[in-house]
This record gives sequence, structure tokens and C-alpha cells, in this order.
Amino acid sequence: MNKKMIHINQQTGVFCDSFVGNDTSILFASFWGRNTSLQQFLARMELPPHEGGINELTFELSKENSQTFFLQNTKNMQKLSGRVPGTIYGKDLSHIFIYDKSTVKIDYSNYKATILYFDNNQIDDYIIWKLLKALSSIPLLDIWMDRIIQVCYQDGYIDNIDGFGGVSALMIKLCEVDFERSISHMIKNQTLLVA
Repeated sequence: MNKKMIHINQQTGVFCDSFVGNDTSILFASFWGRNTSLQQFLARMELPPHEGGINELTFELSKENSQTFFLQNTKNMQKLSGRVPGTIYGKDLSHIFIYDKSTVKIDYSNYKATILYFDNNQIDDYIIWKLLKALSSIPLLDIWMDRIIQVCYQDGYIDNIDGFGGVSALMIKLCEVDFERSISHMIKNQTLLVA
């Protein structure tokens, strides 16, 4: 696991040790800093840019490499914070996690689920299968698991997202109509057997 701390351009005195995001937004990030800096950082996330607010986060991985994620809907962001007991850094060191609600709750209306995981672990196919069964509007037989997971990867319904600092994400997003059509086609051509 990477223990490197990086800074973000939008707030001085705030450092990040892990994050993961996709094309549209940040999914998870872990921040460290003095309590006052972190509280200011959280407050600025709720303000519009013309009032000094933050609508994006830029992580400086190196002089030549940075990643930017937009904060499109901060109402979907959950925050968990805590203070660190007195250390060599003083008594004012704090830590916060911010994460998108989609990483802890299945979005049934949009047929979407996201799992955060440590890079040294692999997501078990049975976990992916449980989520696919929960998201699918049609019943799926367990004997179809391997074939349907394979098709979902091929059709882009499952996406692995690499993060920084040892955390990554696996996102499942089904297109209901196309997914149903694909299952129906596989049953008709006997790629999926019902008995």
C-alpha cells in the first residue's frame, strides 16, 4: 500500500493519502491536515465557486502528473472525520474521509453499484454476482454466473477503476433494456440453459 502524501491545489494545508474517482466525480478520498484547514476545506465544498467554493479537486501526484475530479453533487458526498490524539505533529491533526453514497448503497433506480476495495484484495465473483442479481430486473439463475459476468465485462457494464494509495473501485452500471435483450438472446440461442 502506498503511504505517500500528496497535496491538493484547491486548499493549502490539506494532504491526501488515497483517492479513487471516475470520469464524472470523486468516489472516495482520505485527507489529513490541521482541524481548521480541514473544516475550511469542507465548508468550501458546499459553496459555489464565485463565493470561494470548490467545484473540483486536483491531486498533484508529481510535477508532471495530476488528476482532477469534479465535485458535481456534494449532496451525494458523505463525510466521516476524527481528530488524532496529540502527536509529534501537535494536537490539531485531523483526518476525514469523503465518499460518494453510491459506494455504500445500491442505486436501484439507475441500475448502478460501486464497491471500494484495497488493491491487495481481489473482488470475489460471488460479490459481483450478488450485485448483478440485485440490479437485474429479470431473474438470473446461479448456473449462469460465470457466463453473465464475462458478458458484463465485454459489454462494459463492469468497470475496474484504479485509484491512488492502495484503494480502487469496481463499478457496475447496467443498461436495463440492453441487458435484458442480451440475456433473452443467450437463452434463445442456448448459451444460457434454463435446466
